Amino acid sequence: MGTLVGHIAPSIVLVAVGLWHLLSVFSNYVKSPREYVARAWYPANWLPNRGKYIELYLMVVLIPVAIFYELGVSTNFHAIEDGMILKNRVTSFEHSTTLLMFWMYAVIVLLSETTNALPLPTDASFLFASISFGLEWLSVTHESARNQGLESQCNLLLAYIAGLCAVTSGLLALRPKLFLVDVVLCMGIILQGTWLFQIGLYLYVEDYIPQGCHYRLDLPTGIDGSTVCDVEVSRIRAVALMNLAFNFHVIMVVCFSVLMFALVAKVHGPRRAGPAYEPITVSRDAISDADISVQMKPLQP
Repeated sequence: MGTLVGHIAPSIVLVAVGLWHLLSVFSNYVKSPREYVARAWYPANWLPNRGKYIELYLMVVLIPVAIFYELGVSTNFHAIEDGMILKNRVTSFEHSTTLLMFWMYAVIVLLSETTNALPLPTDASFLFASISFGLEWLSVTHESARNQGLESQCNLLLAYIAGLCAVTSGLLALRPKLFLVDVVLCMGIILQGTWLFQIGLYLYVEDYIPQGCHYRLDLPTGIDGSTVCDVEVSRIRAVALMNLAFNFHVIMVVCFSVLMFALVAKVHGPRRAGPAYEPITVSRDAISDADISVQMKPLQP
């Protein structure tokens, strides 16, 4: 992911998937709160036949492309030299293993949903999703530990989001009716996308790199640690600005989610049928004793 394209492309995909999931979660909950059950993926029911599995099909097709880009294009096809993995290319292989786990998740869920080969329960999808996000957390954490400066802090914040997605997916595998946990998972996916976009600008676009820091043009593309700061004061300031930007991303995603829920509730929420009627009140004085008397059966001796 050590390139601008390697950050921008997955960020667009993650934001699109997160928005689709969030919209589906809100719609299902508003329509029937008591019967709500979370899903690891949501079918596109407006498409005919197997078209409703488009989310899974796209993952099965696009993830191998991302792996090819990670191991080939971003490393200038020099990830391996003399039969050995280059030291500065280990991160690319780690990212590829994470992508491979997400691809396996998509294949397993697709087979389970469309064939009888894997009759897995629906909750199992969240289990595989939790494992995938867990591998992402480990990969990004290792990358953060290896790097210094801006990349380290950027990846550390991204690792926090991946860990959050792993935990929420695990909880939904155990308790799929937890609506708020499902919402947090969707928000985490969106936040991953927006933050990856921010990282791409922050590290690889000269106009967005903080003052006092610069991109090292003498290094090949795809190498982490290529954005450096001239002095320690500039690095501290850049890290502080990055943390501030992350806070704004969290606030933005939360506010957007609340507004989306309000809009979905307005469109799909229950409506009151018919005109409203005022209750009729009758004074106690207008009721006769005959009206309030109760006929009792005589007791037998």
